[in-house]
Amino acid sequence: MEISISHPESEVPVAIIRVEGEFDAYTADHVQKQAESEIDQGAENLILDMSGIPFMSSAGVRVIYALFNALHPRQSSEQEIARSKMMREGTYTAPHLKLLNPNKQVLNVMRMVGIDRYIEIFEDEEQAVDAFTEPV
Repeated sequence: MEISISHPESEVPVAIIRVEGEFDAYTADHVQKQAESEIDQGAENLILDMSGIPFMSSAGVRVIYALFNALHPRQSSEQEIARSKMMREGTYTAPHLKLLNPNKQVLNVMRMVGIDRYIEIFEDEEQAVDAFTEPV
């Protein structure tokens, strides 16, 4: 597995994490550590470029959800309940995490577990970057 990180010029700071290789139990922790390192260094907006991932297991799903949580600070329990409800209903969009170019198999996994209901998935990098500049 190879991971590279870039920081494109944009209105708000964005880190793009490009992953090449299978996203499974053997590699998921490495991806998570790299992404959390970016967050620890101050990254507030992440794009996970999945175009180089031919396969994703439940371990990859776990990492995406962990990154979602890492980028969304805890709120009051009432706000957490409201956000959870909106996520289930498909009316909540994660403001700090976007996904880019998953293949059909990976997209099917994300749809089965419902990630696509609250994390935007893009086919175009520029659109994904620009999504962070739009009001949330």
